[in-house]
Amino acid sequence: MKILQIHHRYWPYPGGSERYVQEMSERLAADGHGVTVVTTDAWDIEHFYFRGRRRIETRAERHNGVSVARLPVRRFPLQRFAFRLLASLPSLPAKAIFAHPSPLVPSLRGELRRMGDVDLVHSAALPYTALVYEGLAFARRRGIPFAVTPFLHFGEPHEADAMLAHLTDAHLHIFRESDLIIAQTRLEREVLCRLPLRPDRIVVVGVGVNPGELTGGDGARFRARHGIAPNDVVILHVAEMSSMKGSIHLLEAVRRISSRRRGVRLVLAGNTMKDFQEYHDRHRDALAGFCVFPGCVTGEEKRDMFAACDVYAMPSKSDTFGIVYLEAWLARKPVIGAMAGGVPEVIEDGVDGFLVPFSHVQMLAEYLWKLVNDGGLRDAMGARGYDKVFALHTWDRKYALLRDLFLRLAADRGRTAAP
Repeated sequence: MKILQIHHRYWPYPGGSERYVQEMSERLAADGHGVTVVTTDAWDIEHFYFRGRRRIETRAERHNGVSVARLPVRRFPLQRFAFRLLASLPSLPAKAIFAHPSPLVPSLRGELRRMGDVDLVHSAALPYTALVYEGLAFARRRGIPFAVTPFLHFGEPHEADAMLAHLTDAHLHIFRESDLIIAQTRLEREVLCRLPLRPDRIVVVGVGVNPGELTGGDGARFRARHGIAPNDVVILHVAEMSSMKGSIHLLEAVRRISSRRRGVRLVLAGNTMKDFQEYHDRHRDALAGFCVFPGCVTGEEKRDMFAACDVYAMPSKSDTFGIVYLEAWLARKPVIGAMAGGVPEVIEDGVDGFLVPFSHVQMLAEYLWKLVNDGGLRDAMGARGYDKVFALHTWDRKYALLRDLFLRLAADRGRTAAP
């Protein structure tokens, strides 16, 4: 089987959807299937829109058996204005290709045109409809099946219907024409089933972790490297920091509890988005006393970081699943998430972590305070999360489901009607 993956970013960027595509691709390659990933050259997502953001220089390479093609993102003066005008045209391709927040990748269509034999196309690049639409159009031209993992961000429960009402014609076309829609949770599937789609094409799989990659860290080493005392209580946040990820709400909550208890440290690892950076710059002096920013952390330092923390918190509104909760549980740490997206299906409130309403800083502070001051509760919740990961959420389990779905699709060869 020869699989084409289309995604907005790929390895070495360490994000959740990027890791999902990487894990799937490398395991398929290890099983003898041919896998090509076509992606952009972005490291920072803001590279899609602004000059001077970080990008990956290497255009083509082979990594762990997977062929990777990185296509350059282009920008031009008044692009957002021009895209808004073009997306308003009564043309489905225009609505898909020029709709915000899609990047401009002029070489994508030519790259696909030069592609050799392919049996199946998969994309997890939503909300960047331009990339997904081009993949779907390619699949239909070739008469091969197309699968999409939408990672649908449907927010808090009361917001789901409003989110669906704002889906564009391009989104609906992609969902209707997909031979397979891979949902992360039953909650995401239930939301998708409110659309006029065939329910038998919407399958719940979810994401996983590789236990060997996250266990065995040296917490003392991480603490020493970053000036954290052995007795300090460490709250960890790993995300592309922004208001939607709950990063600013978390800072506010930790500010409240750190004023009541000495020795509380907040480690924030990952890239920063513009809104978070602006908040940080305004409050730099107040945050300096308890915040640690190690940047993007991978490998040994990531294992050490999870071993060093006592609580993991990501009260996010924009996570369909939240793979980092699984990583924290592998380190036997309790987690805090928001009552939004698919997270309430991942975290069992009061059992292996806590759930808070998105943006409810006071409740977030109260749960953090409870965990900071109760080591027995932290240990019990972390242990239950650890057991849950091995029972339900390893990549060995998830990959087998994905592989079998793809094999059945490839055997079917998909529909042949052009979009």
